Amino acid sequence: MKKILVLLLILCVGVAAFTGCKKEVTGGKANVVALKGPTGMGMVKLMEDDELEKTTNDYTFRLVGAPDEIVGLITTGEVDIAAVPTNLAATLYKKTEGKIKIIANNTLGVLNIVTNGVEVTSIEDLRGKKIFATGQGTTPEYVLNYVLEQNGLTVGVDVEVEYRAEHSEVATLMAAGEAEQNENVKIALDMTEEWEKATGEDASSLVMGSIIVRSEFLEKNKAVVDSFLKEYSASTEYVNNRM
Repeated sequence: MKKILVLLLILCVGVAAFTGCKKEVTGGKANVVALKGPTGMGMVKLMEDDELEKTTNDYTFRLVGAPDEIVGLITTGEVDIAAVPTNLAATLYKKTEGKIKIIANNTLGVLNIVTNGVEVTSIEDLRGKKIFATGQGTTPEYVLNYVLEQNGLTVGVDVEVEYRAEHSEVATLMAAGEAEQNENVKIALDMTEEWEKATGEDASSLVMGSIIVRSEFLEKNKAVVDSFLKEYSASTEYVNNRM
């Protein structure tokens, strides 16, 4: 069986949590967590601005590798704002009985199937292939499974999918040669387009990530959250303009 790499989240952020002396705060304080990858990519400039003391609020940032690491941080109140996969936002809303709120959608379709030189021009071409992927138990897995099913393919029968915990692990597999590679590595399928084909013309956008906030924090610190959204918006615009 030939191997195909699916870089379901092809952007990876390797920024560590910033620490050190903090500025005199003119706004408020907020603890923020994000996933490495597209979900957290938009915060890069905001992190830099905070370190350079250019933000209204005083932020403490943390980046984690897997969505389940965020659950405990939110439910215990250790963090106030989080960038998470959209399905995790829904799970947390139910788990906390409405004690979190979505305040922004931050990531639309960023899923792609990347091949190692094998000719793939349609979902049907994945039949009999192996896929390396990230995002098990989150939006990428659900999207992949749904698109495959809508095209008559069943995971474990027609297609083998092997999940790894982090995007960097999949990239390492390619670098180490465990996932076959050659100079012909390329994006073969845009999963956003495949999602739209599978769901029909009236389908909603493929929203991958959201920004959530603890309801209690929002109620007590509305000005801080408003400032965060303004600064975060500027940060995502900066990142988008350089991609």
